[in-house]
Amino acid sequence: MLDLERSVFLSGYQKAFVFPQAPCRLCKNCTGTAEDCRHPYLSRPTLEAFGVDVYGTARKFGYPIQVVKDFHDEMNRYGLLLVE
Repeated sequence: MLDLERSVFLSGYQKAFVFPQAPCRLCKNCTGTAEDCRHPYLSRPTLEAFGVDVYGTARKFGYPIQVVKDFHDEMNRYGLLLVE
C-alpha cells in the first residue's frame, strides 16, 4: 500500500496518506515506540489506531466482513488511501 501511496503522491496529489490493513511489520524486532521507530517515514497507523469502526464502515459500503472465530475462517482486511 505504501507503493500505491507513493504513486498517487508522485502523480501530483501531495495530500495522499494510506492506512494499511494491518499493523506495521517493517522491522523484525520493533522498538515499540513512535519516538524510537527505525522507519518513521514508512510506518503508518491502522484505521483502528484512529478509532475508526472498520466493521461498521465496511458494512456501510457493502463490503463483506465478519468476526473470525477460527484460524481457518476467511479473513477480510481493509485499508484506506485518503487523497485530496
